[in-house]
Amino acid sequence: MSLSNDLLTLADKPPLRHSCLVRTILGNLDDIDREALSATLDNRTISNAEISRTLIANNIIAKPGVISKHRNRDCSCDVLDR
Repeated sequence: MSLSNDLLTLADKPPLRHSCLVRTILGNLDDIDREALSATLDNRTISNAEISRTLIANNIIAKPGVISKHRNRDCSCDVLDR
C-alpha cells in the first residue's frame, strides 16, 4: 500500500465513541450504589462538587465538571444510546 492509501484508510475510519465517565461509574456499581448515585444525580439540590467529593471519598475519581456534563446531557451518553 502507499502512504496516500493508508491515510485515506485512516480518514474513513469511524470515530471512536468514548463512554461518559459517569456512565462507566454507574455500570461498575452494584445495584444499591447505582440506584443511590442515580437518585443523587437527579437531585439538583446536591451540587456537582458535593457529588464529586463523596465519590472521591469512596475511591471513585470523578471531577465536578464530568458530573456537570452528564447531568446537563452534554456527555457522550446520548450518542452511545443511538
